Amino acid sequence: ELMSTKLPVLLFDSDCAFCVRFTQALRLVDGKELINIIPIQNMDIYNEFKELTFEDCSETIHLIKEDKSIIKGVGVMSYLVNTIPAVKKFAWLLEPESAQNAMNAFYNKVNQARKVQKKHKGCTNCGQRRSPEK
Repeated sequence: ELMSTKLPVLLFDSDCAFCVRFTQALRLVDGKELINIIPIQNMDIYNEFKELTFEDCSETIHLIKEDKSIIKGVGVMSYLVNTIPAVKKFAWLLEPESAQNAMNAFYNKVNQARKVQKKHKGCTNCGQRRSPEK
């Protein structure tokens, strides 16, 4: 039951090798376990947060904040940089508008590369994502 799960929650695709590596790295730098990491394949998340869909979570990274608001995409990257002490040293990257534009471009490029990587690795879920069995 997710109701007892500690927020914030980062949702990741456990079928994506790139996403798994990202969360492994995040766990290494998040020594205090400030971020709870849950796979998008966990159907409990959609029962508790009705505004989330598996399809949308498959397309881009999502994070449920402490106040239960949901951020996604590059907003998640900004949140992580400003929340995890080991990553805070990179917070200066997000301050000027030009740096924010660079962060947006970087996130979009990484997300695009993730999708291409999954297709080339024979991921059966890419392109025509299906919801996991309930």
